[in-house]
Amino acid sequence: MTRPKITVSEPDLRQFDGLFTYAEDGFTFLGGYVLGHIKFTDEEERQFFRTCRELESSTNLKVFSCKLKTNNLGLRWMSICSSARSAAYRSYSDPLYGRVYRDYFFMAYFIGIKSLIDLGAKRIAITNLCANPEYRRDEVYCAVDAILKQPEVEEDTSISVLDPGQHDLVGWTETAISELSAAHEVLRPVNAKRSLLPNGDLFFDIPIAMPEGHRSRS
Repeated sequence: MTRPKITVSEPDLRQFDGLFTYAEDGFTFLGGYVLGHIKFTDEEERQFFRTCRELESSTNLKVFSCKLKTNNLGLRWMSICSSARSAAYRSYSDPLYGRVYRDYFFMAYFIGIKSLIDLGAKRIAITNLCANPEYRRDEVYCAVDAILKQPEVEEDTSISVLDPGQHDLVGWTETAISELSAAHEVLRPVNAKRSLLPNGDLFFDIPIAMPEGHRSRS
């Protein structure tokens, strides 16, 4: 089985053809930067923001993957998911729980990355989904777990965790790769409803079970 190469990179999107990021408040992390390099019509831009708002308001985790219009970054595809501030994540979050709900983040990364690979991306950049720095290490672990559990990919496929220089992402990523590569963990079932839109974009609806003993706040 060929696994994607995992690296940590500076946030320079010109070296990638696919981006996995999150929707937040109807926008996206790095979205403004990306959109500034794409010539959307007014209607296309409004539809993009409507999609982001839908991702954030849904009570299920959702992932939207699309082909980007010609831009001078070289990006060809982008995958966007419900963020840690979305209605979906709030239904799982609890101040007493006090840590990343790993099934949520694993599913988001797994589906988001897989959809980009299926669309044809070979050089994928991924951002964090949670702004809280206390959760960043757990989130990196989830991302690496999702990458290592991808079905077989082409040999030249690489996935980079974007590093804004705020954390020890290199150390955390290397530790996660070492621990997870040696683990013999059963692949968690990924229950996602996939919808193919007329323009070729993909929409995934992903219901996730609550943690044992956990009560929804929704």
